[in-house]
Formats: sequence, structure tokens, C-alpha cells
Amino acid sequence: VNKPDPSLKKQRDRENYYLGAMCKKLFDVTGFHANQSNDLKRLEQIFIDTAATAVLIEKNQMTEDQKIRTAERHVRNEILKTTVEGFEQDSRNPFKAT
Repeated sequence: VNKPDPSLKKQRDRENYYLGAMCKKLFDVTGFHANQSNDLKRLEQIFIDTAATAVLIEKNQMTEDQKIRTAERHVRNEILKTTVEGFEQDSRNPFKAT
């Protein structure tokens, strides 16, 4: 019987934990709290809007600089940008290139 490699499971668990912490922090800084009956619909709309923006950028075949400027225009709150930068630099980030 093939047993899963415990180190792979441990790495996956670290990644899932970190991704969950990132999402929770983003919810905190945006004031999104799952305490309303329509919160799942609101969350769905956030992901739909993000995916639609990504498709729009890709279809327009913009240069990288244009893509960056377009994406930056959609960032409505500097706190989000700062929060994500913090995720990238966090020593616990299992996705961080070393």
C-alpha cells in the first residue's frame, strides 16, 4: 500500500494554514465579516470581479506595464496592498522564494 509522504502532507498543511491566515487578514482589513446572510454571495462577487478583471487584462494583450497600471487602478485601498506585501515578506510564507 502506498503511504503518502509525511513531509508532503506537512508542507501542504503549512501552505493551507498560511493561505487561510492570509484570507482571514484580508477579510479583517477590508471589514468583511461572515456574519450576514448574504456574505457568501458577497465573497462570490469579489472572486467573480477579480476573475473578470484578469480576463479583461489578458484579452486586451496589454504590456506588462499596462497590466500593472490597470491592476493598480483597481486597488481601492492602500491597506490591501500593504497587507499583501506583508504576506510576501512573512518568514512563515511557505511559497516565498528562498
